[in-house]
Amino acid sequence: MSTVAHPSAASRRAAATRVAAALRTEVGLARVALGVVALHVVDDNFLQPNPGTSAADHFVSGLVPLVLLVGAGLFYPRLRAGARGTIALIAGFFGVLAGTEAVHYTRQVGPSGDDYTGLLSIPASGGGTRAD
Repeated sequence: MSTVAHPSAASRRAAATRVAAALRTEVGLARVALGVVALHVVDDNFLQPNPGTSAADHFVSGLVPLVLLVGAGLFYPRLRAGARGTIALIAGFFGVLAGTEAVHYTRQVGPSGDDYTGLLSIPASGGGTRAD
């Protein structure tokens, strides 16, 4: 007989507290925002490509922005304030731009497929900066 250890309520609360504390920081917000935009890039290019195309057709056009977003998330805390602001503005612009297709198709025929992550990328794109 095997037993599975379930996390206790105290450990779940501690994990939730750590996540909440991370989201109260500029770095935490930026990483979540970059992650949501990266999730849409993966969803749009590889998981749910347009009809008549395959994930292989989007290899470079999906991989390049994904590598840039992951790199920005990794190096974000090590950069100076000006570089962090530039990354937040550029990623925010492209996050909103990526979500415009989702807005268009949601208004025309209703949301489906990768429209959900596209719609999420819009508010996430404003989450990379925070006035303290």
